[in-house]
Amino acid sequence: MAKLIDEATAANQRETGAEQLTDQAVKAMLNEVVTWPKPGLVDPVEHRAHPDMDVFTFIQSATSLRPYFKRAATAGLNFPTGQPAPLFFNQLRLLGQRAETTMFKATAGVNTHKGTIFSLGILTEAVATLRGRQLPVTQLNVQRVVKEMLANLLATDLDGLKHGQQLTAGERQYLAYGQTGIRGEAASGFPTVFKYGLPTWRANWRMNQNDRQLTSFLKIARHTDDTTLVKRAGDPAILAWKDQQLDRFFELGGLTTKQGRQFLVNLEKDFSDRHLSLGGAADLLIATIFLASVMEGDNDHGTKD
Repeated sequence: MAKLIDEATAANQRETGAEQLTDQAVKAMLNEVVTWPKPGLVDPVEHRAHPDMDVFTFIQSATSLRPYFKRAATAGLNFPTGQPAPLFFNQLRLLGQRAETTMFKATAGVNTHKGTIFSLGILTEAVATLRGRQLPVTQLNVQRVVKEMLANLLATDLDGLKHGQQLTAGERQYLAYGQTGIRGEAASGFPTVFKYGLPTWRANWRMNQNDRQLTSFLKIARHTDDTTLVKRAGDPAILAWKDQQLDRFFELGGLTTKQGRQFLVNLEKDFSDRHLSLGGAADLLIATIFLASVMEGDNDHGTKD
């Protein structure tokens, strides 16, 4: 009887844990879309670089993906220790493909969160795996689990690609420019998030929520070879221009000065006028917000990161 009670308690704890991670994942997506002003992205004020979507499209998309993140979290919490991690990722990918269908249905065919389904799904499952094994959610542990899950990703997805095949945008850019995009970022354990996103988030704790998220986003964007931006520009040379603009923004004091804020407003207009987008950086901001929420919650309960 005691064993049954213990099993029921453990099951309830896993259910509660999965719901908590799901909440944090969906909130991260919603927090990203309301952050303003993000150059070339959708926010509550304008979306000229993405005329086929608006903030409400993103809300519909984010909320429709809740069951997907719940399944990813549940799978991580129940991940059998002896199962190969790459096989575990393959199972997540099947869930992600179904989630894409759900997203497109919610948005009438508009791609709002395809990259997020990939990256945030991986991180949700990785964090849940650590929780299920009662291990602390630290940078070292998250990156170790993610790298184990994605050990075969680049070889499986990118080796042997040829022009003329039916390719995704990311695959075409890999063939054209050698950019591994979000696949490379994820397979490396999301180094941009841990080296730039989270440290910037923590350093700016005195800022209001919007400015803290926006500053983190712009720091991420500065250090990301954003494949969405390259796709829109049609030339990887756009990356050097992007870096120059963001360097200037931070040289002016960023959001702490009137000059920095005005520079960013002008930059947003420039991006919109030229139909440029930093969609890759947006996905990494979502990852940053999610991990910050998870890690700060763990630290509140005595787990150090």
